[in-house]
Amino acid sequence: MKSKSKIVILISTFLFVLQVISSTIVHWKKYDFIRQSLPLFCKSSEILFSGTVHDPLECSKICSMKHSCLVSSFKPDSHECIGCQEFRIWYVETAPTIKHAIEPQKHLVSLVSDCKEILDEFPEAESGFYEIKLWSSNKTLIVNCDMETDGGGWTIFHRRLDGSIEFYRNFTEYENGFGNAGGELWLGLKYIQELADQSHSELRIDMTNYNNATGYEIFQEFKLTNGIKYTLNIGLRDASVNVAAGLAYSNSVPFTTFDRDLDTVGSRNCAVDRHAGWWHRSCTIVNLNGLYVPPGSICKVAGAEPGQCDHQHGGFDGGGEVKLRRSSMMLRRT
Repeated sequence: MKSKSKIVILISTFLFVLQVISSTIVHWKKYDFIRQSLPLFCKSSEILFSGTVHDPLECSKICSMKHSCLVSSFKPDSHECIGCQEFRIWYVETAPTIKHAIEPQKHLVSLVSDCKEILDEFPEAESGFYEIKLWSSNKTLIVNCDMETDGGGWTIFHRRLDGSIEFYRNFTEYENGFGNAGGELWLGLKYIQELADQSHSELRIDMTNYNNATGYEIFQEFKLTNGIKYTLNIGLRDASVNVAAGLAYSNSVPFTTFDRDLDTVGSRNCAVDRHAGWWHRSCTIVNLNGLYVPPGSICKVAGAEPGQCDHQHGGFDGGGEVKLRRSSMMLRRT
């Protein structure tokens, strides 16, 4: 009888473990926006077991029963098994519904603070969409990470692609952000400020015109200061390709919107004239948040200055007469 009881207990335990593993596999398949190349990743200081095993079941049993791991990761190609006391999970977005999909797994997540930290801890990370947790406010955000350009580790906070998002917004919208990580985007002044405040940061601007000519410029020291004035500080220009000085005109200037005039012009509001919230001085040479218009046309919007309210960079390939097809702004800790 005792022998039979032991057998029953062993079978029950085996079935329970199998059920847990099985449900986990189904759970991961359900959320197929998680790239297979980015599995659970364990910091080296938290690895409790690492070795080669035959299958996921053996990996789970060894890790949980012999090493008291919180969770384990099995790589089918190499049969490598890693058991850890805490895992970081990086999610890659393929749909706008990512937030409700990842909610059930938050108890497993120890989030990173920006794209640079992801790349530092996981050098094989690919460009894509990740959930991060800001270092000061603990706010979680879905961000677009560029892991390829100039060594990678860039957090994208501005992007124009096709004119699908209206950028003529009030101050509250510019402060909190609008658009989406997978398309046109303004991350939000308060989040950009916090990301840049974490450590010494650099700024990179990339642009493409309608002839597919590309250019970029990089600034050494990027910060937004003076509280909710979000004053632009970019330091010296570190590098550029095909781009003359332009953003430097906006250095040490607070952010102006049509409902919050902080530019240096007393008689008018540059955000209205340029049809964009921006670091307007009097007014601006760079207008990356300006009206998205096709080449050969002139922006004509009520209240705005014709021909000056386009999506453009005055230092790139002909200046204000050249309309931009794409632009992006991103930051990286150095």
